[in-house]
Amino acid sequence: AGTYTVLETEAPAGYVKAPNPITLTLSVGETKEAKFVNTCVTTSAIKILKVDPNNQPLAGGKFSIYSGSTTTGTPLYTNLTTNASGIVTQGGLAAGTYTVLETEAPAGYVKAPNPITLTLSVGETKEAKFVNTCVTTSAIKILKVDPNNQPLAGGKFSIYSGSTTTGTPLYTNLTTNASGIVTQGGLAAGTYTVLETEAPAGYVKAPNPITLTLLAGETKEAKFVNTCTKGIINLFLYDSVSRQQVAGGEFTVYDSPALTHAVAHLTSLASGPAIDNSLAPGTYYIKETKAPSGYLPDPNPQTIVIEACKTSVVNFYNTRSIPTSGNYGRLLIVGIFALSMCAAGWLWLFLYKKRSVDKNYEENL
Repeated sequence: AGTYTVLETEAPAGYVKAPNPITLTLSVGETKEAKFVNTCVTTSAIKILKVDPNNQPLAGGKFSIYSGSTTTGTPLYTNLTTNASGIVTQGGLAAGTYTVLETEAPAGYVKAPNPITLTLSVGETKEAKFVNTCVTTSAIKILKVDPNNQPLAGGKFSIYSGSTTTGTPLYTNLTTNASGIVTQGGLAAGTYTVLETEAPAGYVKAPNPITLTLLAGETKEAKFVNTCTKGIINLFLYDSVSRQQVAGGEFTVYDSPALTHAVAHLTSLASGPAIDNSLAPGTYYIKETKAPSGYLPDPNPQTIVIEACKTSVVNFYNTRSIPTSGNYGRLLIVGIFALSMCAAGWLWLFLYKKRSVDKNYEENL
């Protein structure tokens, strides 16, 4: 029995000695407890990072931290919620093993299915990164048109996360098809910015990006209108008799009536127009420089006026030529000769009979 004072003289590794002794008064046969609480020399921490499939931060994810390598028992910490940067940090942890479990995903996302176990040394901070998939992915439909609202193929675009075009784009070289459309799906709900990076030939890039905010499962359209720097020629070559299109005619476009300086070349097609969209607005002169096989070239050049963003149509007509070589040509010549001989024979016979009739008539007189 008596009064005693207990003093901690040395703390375990990684901990600070309790600063104060504990005094106890004991009666005869009595046992009392002296409890000392040690703080860590340097506490450790877990940084929880929450992102979407595009590695963009997600706010509102909720987490629990368990002691040890499982999620059984009572968690040490609950309702740890990520901020706008997709981060929540829990410090004050002793060195050891901990398991982080996502308990609630942000709206529109699916919880990460697996917990993450980390082992911390004294004073160490480790990151537990959780990636959430969307409940339903969203999409951006990019539409590319000219000032006449006609679709344009070949426009190239990039998509950025957020409301600016700084940093690395999520998607690049998205190229519009013949309908002037390219669609990028698989997007998480959020804000995106679309930037035109390359315009089709003959057009000027749209100067301003378009920012869109998508809900889960939503598709929105970003429409870009390009101004023209060039005009379009649609050239057709027809058979002068059948009025059917003829392929293989070669045409040269000149920038003066002297027809000395060629600026473009076109070849006629069996269906649809031969197209050139490389010329600036102005007056041009088109001449057929080579006719398709079996045809004679049109001898008359045509004048055409090109306007920006407008289509100018020009029609040429070829007549068939008479073959002078080959089996077909020889047969045709023989046939013409035979017909000529037949005609001459019939004419001689007609004249002979007429002469006989006239002679008989005179004798009867």
